[in-house]
Amino acid sequence: MEKFEPKYPGTIFWYSCGPTVYDSSHIGHASTYVTLDIIHRILKHVFNYNIVLMMGITDIDDKIINRSQKEHVHYLEISKKYEQEFIDDMSKLNVQPPTLYARVSEHIPLIINFIQKLIDDGFAYSCPSGSVYFNMTRYGEKNEYNHHR
Repeated sequence: MEKFEPKYPGTIFWYSCGPTVYDSSHIGHASTYVTLDIIHRILKHVFNYNIVLMMGITDIDDKIINRSQKEHVHYLEISKKYEQEFIDDMSKLNVQPPTLYARVSEHIPLIINFIQKLIDDGFAYSCPSGSVYFNMTRYGEKNEYNHHR
């Protein structure tokens, strides 16, 4: 086991995936974020780290778009409604909120540029359908992530 040492002494910068906000929260969300909250509190109150926690919110994807079309509303109406519901649910569970949220819809150009760089560097490839996949051969024969051989 390695000793944990943050890059910046006394401060941990932490990214956590958040929900895809197309529907109400469920027990899986509760379990995940209560567990992360326990770790957060231990790091903060037992080990005295300052925690800067960013949570990603997927506020645009196929499920959200499909629901918005079905309900004849803009996709942001769907995502904002269920994001607020998620925040309220986590508050009721006494889960500490993140320092900040990163919404996918607010970072589309950055995401596109990142995907293009993966393609340009040979780590991903695009298909005629428009889908992009990781190029697992680029990671080498003995790579621990190469499970598809």
